Amino acid sequence: MMWVSTFSRPDVSFAVRAVARHAHAPAKRHWDAIQKILGYLKGTRDLGITYQRGSGLGLAVYVDASYADTEDRRSVSGLATTVGGTVVSHGSKTQSIVSLSSTEAEYIAAGEGVKEAFLVRAVLSFVAPETRGSSI
Repeated sequence: MMWVSTFSRPDVSFAVRAVARHAHAPAKRHWDAIQKILGYLKGTRDLGITYQRGSGLGLAVYVDASYADTEDRRSVSGLATTVGGTVVSHGSKTQSIVSLSSTEAEYIAAGEGVKEAFLVRAVLSFVAPETRGSSI
């Protein structure tokens, strides 16, 4: 499921990450969650990442954060990076510190997004040197 969420279905990243946290000691509820994810994937098998020729190299990074997980009070950051309107990277990660507010959790996620934007922009400038740098 990690491969599917990483390479073709970013819409299940959050759910897969949540279940993967319990891989060392799974319970029946984790198996039930996996079954729900698989059912969702089966029901939406026509969805996926589509790359289109000629869509340009415009870079955009979208971030969000969920505030204070009920188990350990740490927030989760999520991001999706698009080039030419197509997702080229995405992820969901538990933040390393406990945020004191939802705003702080969002700022941490935004910081991760800026780092990702710099990385993708560096790759783009190597692959297509004629591309203009975007504002961050």
